[in-house]
Amino acid sequence: MLKDNVVQNSIEGVHREEKELAESMKEFQTLFDLMPDPVVIVDGKGTFLAVNRKVEEITGFKEEELLGQNFLWTKIVTARSKATLMKNLVKRMVGMQFAPYEVEALTKDGEKIPAEVNAVRVEYEGKPAALVIFRELRERKKAEEALRESEERYRTIFELSPDSIVTVDTQGVITSCNATATKMLGYSKDEMIGKHFSKTGVLRTEDLPYYTELFNSILREEVEKLAELTFQRKDGTLLLCDVRLSLLKEGTKTSGIQAISRDITERRKAEEELIRLSSAVKMSKDGVVVSDITGKIIEVNEAILEMYGTKDPEDLIGKSSFDFVDLQDRERATAGMKEVLTKGYNKNVEYPVVTKDGNKLNVEISTTLMKDTDGKPTGFVGIVHDITERKCFEERLSALNAYSRNLNTAESMEKIYQLTLGAMEKILGFEHASFMVVDRNMLSVVDQRGYQSLSMKLPLDEGRGITVKAAKTGQSILVPDTRKESAYVEGMPDIRSELAVPTKIGNKVLGILNVESGTLNAFDERDAKLLEILASHSATAMSNLEYAKNLEKLVRKRTKELRQAQKQLLRAERMAGIGETAAMVGHDLRNPLQVIANILHLVDKSLAALPTEDKKLVEKHGIEELMVTVGEQLQYMNKIINDLQDYARPIEPKLVETNLHQLIQDTLSTMTHPRDVRVSIIKEDNFPPLFVDPALMKRVFSNLITNALQAMSNGGQLTIRLSKQEKSALVSIQDTGVGITPRNRHKIFQPLFTTKARGQGFGLPVCKRLVEAHGGSIHVKSRVGQGSTFTVEIPLKRRLK
Repeated sequence: MLKDNVVQNSIEGVHREEKELAESMKEFQTLFDLMPDPVVIVDGKGTFLAVNRKVEEITGFKEEELLGQNFLWTKIVTARSKATLMKNLVKRMVGMQFAPYEVEALTKDGEKIPAEVNAVRVEYEGKPAALVIFRELRERKKAEEALRESEERYRTIFELSPDSIVTVDTQGVITSCNATATKMLGYSKDEMIGKHFSKTGVLRTEDLPYYTELFNSILREEVEKLAELTFQRKDGTLLLCDVRLSLLKEGTKTSGIQAISRDITERRKAEEELIRLSSAVKMSKDGVVVSDITGKIIEVNEAILEMYGTKDPEDLIGKSSFDFVDLQDRERATAGMKEVLTKGYNKNVEYPVVTKDGNKLNVEISTTLMKDTDGKPTGFVGIVHDITERKCFEERLSALNAYSRNLNTAESMEKIYQLTLGAMEKILGFEHASFMVVDRNMLSVVDQRGYQSLSMKLPLDEGRGITVKAAKTGQSILVPDTRKESAYVEGMPDIRSELAVPTKIGNKVLGILNVESGTLNAFDERDAKLLEILASHSATAMSNLEYAKNLEKLVRKRTKELRQAQKQLLRAERMAGIGETAAMVGHDLRNPLQVIANILHLVDKSLAALPTEDKKLVEKHGIEELMVTVGEQLQYMNKIINDLQDYARPIEPKLVETNLHQLIQDTLSTMTHPRDVRVSIIKEDNFPPLFVDPALMKRVFSNLITNALQAMSNGGQLTIRLSKQEKSALVSIQDTGVGITPRNRHKIFQPLFTTKARGQGFGLPVCKRLVEAHGGSIHVKSRVGQGSTFTVEIPLKRRLK
């Protein structure tokens, strides 16, 4: 059975005092009054027989107000405590003893005082009585609460594992253990009870000599009874514990040792983490403010002191957080505190705060609500970030965006250069700025600010120059010290810093925005970011302007294409009309012409059968010549009908592999040409055979050669060339005749257009249709007085279907 040595000693002291009291009441009274705790003596019914001075000092009740009164009828303790005290008094008066216990005393004005009661049965003035010592617990309670609040305030939150209780006898054999011990160590009670503590596996082998000596020292009462010990769980993991060791006694004889262990493994980790966090908070560039639930500041870090403009924490601690918020924003700050109390936090709220010298500082605050272990709000932690530079950056950025609207309305590249440099000079504050553009393989300055004269062209292929480097990499280049940059090319003396930012669309670099300064480290990443934004706006404006120009060209091109399409549509409609006309002509004229042809044939036979005298008469009047003329005109009329029908009808070439050189020679052999016209054929080596319709292509060549010969009425040179390209074969028919005027050149392939006295204007249109039916094309080059060249282009890879 565990006995409290302190209580035992106190009781023995009380007994000694009772004996001494019988001998010297005066000395007892002196000692009684000098005791540091309130002490009273009551009889078996609870009537006050004596009270010391400390009772009045603590409770406010005077001695004369209590003596002779039963404590049950006074207001010196609460009603609940009265019942406890009376029950224990009755038991104590019959000889029972109790460990100290807690009650609630009352002051004269009703304040509750927690107290620990220690009592003993005594003889007072020859009668049985009880001496009762009240140990006030207010300071201890306050200390515990202060410690808990301190732990909350400094974030030293850690959980203590439930206490483990293990008892061993004087031989070291485990006699008992509680459920927490088994849970903590991983062993069951059966695995521990009845074994020597060194045989359980809870202690590491290398630690056994130390624990054995510690065990013996405690039995000899030679060492402290509070130790920090390491145990080993069943799974092999280690456990660090605070262990309170006490002797177990049966009477005055030691019966064993009790070990109350508390797992502090996590607490130790938390303490180490707290040290790390405390260091991090102290060194943080962001300010940290800790305040109580009313907003009164209780702790700050060095960053906050620097923001406020002081080195003394007392300039802030103890003051309300609202005192440092600008007057016009205090209502908003109060609403923010209420939001934190409701939500538990708020983030990134901007406030202008007032510094020690009265200036305003723009900050961004994120606040978290602190709570105690019961979940009760205890205060706030605010993380304060100085956003002065960010605000400045945002203002400059806003001004840049306004400038971008002007850039997008610029009507020339020169205006874009001027506006961009104006922004670099007025908004960004750069003293030396230039705008450079990429032109082929050169980087040239097109405009500048801050230089007396700056005319520079840098070849991109040589690689020297910060701006060249930025143009080639497409990346911004920030040089804090030009003396240490090998790529730097001096354009102006005494330049120490340079920042070059490319203006680009996608990966295409259009130019460079370059700024320089005579100061070292004159530019930072924020300057680079702003200049990159301006470069982006400039590049967009340049691209839009170029796009507008290209759009105009595109509109003109599309307009031309639409006109051509309209012409083609009109041509198609005309072709349809021609087709209908051809069908009508073929039907309405072919039969009458055939009748005329038959009549001419009969007349010719009749004339041949006439008597000689009649024939002479016919010859005399030129009847035969008239018949020949009628026949020729009849053939000409038939040709008109054929050409008209050939142009209008669908063409389906019958493709066969054909030697074009031979086809042209055969065509020439069927034609006669003047003696003063020289004819030559030039064929490229390895000119391949093509899949064409020989009859249709012969008609094309015959028509083109005929036109060429007719164009050279005074003689000349006819040259036919056969050549090939990657995907097509070319046949050019060149003459040195009169040529075609520019006015007529675009009309010659239109049906019914002709410059000949005798012609219907179907020859070249038919040729064009025949060539296009082969998937090819025909075009002409001509100069008046020098001749014309008609070129037929036919695909090389056209195959027989």
